[in-house]
Amino acid sequence: MNVLILSYNFPPVFGGISIFIHNIAVELVNRCYNVIVLSKWFGNECVDADSKQIFPVYRYRGFPRLSSLSVIIMTIYLALRKKNTVIFLGEFLSTHAIGVILAKKLFGIPYVILIHGNEINYYFKLSSIDCWLSTRLLRNANLIFVNSSATKQVVE
Repeated sequence: MNVLILSYNFPPVFGGISIFIHNIAVELVNRCYNVIVLSKWFGNECVDADSKQIFPVYRYRGFPRLSSLSVIIMTIYLALRKKNTVIFLGEFLSTHAIGVILAKKLFGIPYVILIHGNEINYYFKLSSIDCWLSTRLLRNANLIFVNSSATKQVVE
């Protein structure tokens, strides 16, 4: 099976989500999954960090928004490259949302979401369009992982 991991934060960015998503990618490879990662370009440090990975990492440049056409295209392109792909959305409030929704609606590509409690705080501060899009993202997910029972209650 092929897994496309989408995450704004990924090494060389240092932080909890970056390390967590990286560890998930490594563990999936260790369990014989084919993994591809799509993340933001954070400068030349990415070249060195990406060359040390045991899976391919693709990067997009610029400040992505929910409607960034380049991110939407890259998400769909990478999801369609191989059959039996599942999209793993490493962050709920992701710039990849539209691409993920379109990949599922147009091509039937399933996706799962990882939601951290802190992301829920941001959810309530979003614009009405972002809230609408985020709600669609949640409703159409094949599976949702949460990090606590409190986050689960809010998502339900």
